[in-house]
Amino acid sequence: MSGVAGIELKFAVKRGVAWGTAVECGANDGVLVLPGALKATMDDKPDDSLGLFWPTDSDRGAVVAAEGGRPAYLRYDSIDVLIAHFMGTSGAPTYTSGVATNGTGAGSTTTLLKTGAGWTINEHAGKFWQCSADSGQPTNVGAVRRIVSNTADTLTFAAALPAATSATTQGSMSAGIATHNYDLADNLDGVFVTVAMNEKIGIKEAPSLKLSEMVIKGTTGNPLQIIFKGPAYNVIFNSAVNTLATFANVTYREQRNRMLYSQGVMRVNAQGGGALGSGDIFYPKEFELTAKRAMKGVYGAGGSFDNIDEPTNDGTPEVQLKITMPRHTEITPFTDWADSSVYKKMDITFTGALISGSSYRKMVLSFPNLKYANVDTPEQRGILENERLFNCLSAAAAPTGMTGITKPFRLQLVNTFGGDPLQAGN
Repeated sequence: MSGVAGIELKFAVKRGVAWGTAVECGANDGVLVLPGALKATMDDKPDDSLGLFWPTDSDRGAVVAAEGGRPAYLRYDSIDVLIAHFMGTSGAPTYTSGVATNGTGAGSTTTLLKTGAGWTINEHAGKFWQCSADSGQPTNVGAVRRIVSNTADTLTFAAALPAATSATTQGSMSAGIATHNYDLADNLDGVFVTVAMNEKIGIKEAPSLKLSEMVIKGTTGNPLQIIFKGPAYNVIFNSAVNTLATFANVTYREQRNRMLYSQGVMRVNAQGGGALGSGDIFYPKEFELTAKRAMKGVYGAGGSFDNIDEPTNDGTPEVQLKITMPRHTEITPFTDWADSSVYKKMDITFTGALISGSSYRKMVLSFPNLKYANVDTPEQRGILENERLFNCLSAAAAPTGMTGITKPFRLQLVNTFGGDPLQAGN
């Protein structure tokens, strides 16, 4: 066989279930990525005993595994799983023109009965259904499940609901437009992924990987990029779960709709001022959002001396936003930086292609409480640029125009994915 070219590498990510145990990637788990660094190291320790001038044996030490920096183009439709597993919350999306689909009889944990619906066989396969109310089984409320098949009057789900459906079960079915609000969770306990990379000659797999850092950046004239990092349980090459045979089932949710810097609108004003409007628009040449969680896994506690247990919080997280203005035209950022009482709020909106009706693909980054960390205008012979670095802080209360947003930032996506990437069967 000829060698492998990077262009042939294929990448898949799926929600994990048990730390250290891989899950099989399949339909809609493919993610388009750029060259990164999914690696593991194990110190090889030669026997240095006295009397052995030339060691005759060596032994492997503990595993240090991580995704050291996995970039990808930021897309409107196909990156939800990675974003959700860094942010830590997703929740049931809001459906635009969702179809009310309520139970009318005793179903099961994997079926919903709707007598007399008159559906065409499997016309709803691949859509999503979410429970909005269930007086008999309230644990079902908020559950989102992918529909794998349907008969004339029955939906069948990809994974079990907390309880069996009944005539009291109420919900709606996705109609191709969904709004997702991804907010920062205080911890990522139980939130991690399996990563599998098809290298043509075999599969490289991280059975469990925790996404502890996310960077979103954009610059004039280019598509936006998103970068993920995080510790892993291990990286292996002989998985019995993800193999060349199973990877043949991996498909991509979609392969278009990159976010372009030219699609963006950025607005900023005083944190205590009115809602952001057209008069608050500004035009930086580039921006970079960096969010880092201090996380650590330890050896031994997870039942293995050589592999870390599931990483948990190990310090204060850090969120910063860097903005670069193409010309140095005002002194106000410096005076605002010098004044410790000045706080800002900001939003960054990217609008993509039309989905249907009046709904467009969209991403909105909302920052309810920004404070200058530094302002600089590096000296050079040419045009001077102005660099502004903000600490992204939580807010005591949501500012005007940002209802419900108090964490350092919210990432909102409007796209065609109707599922919740942090739930089973999505």
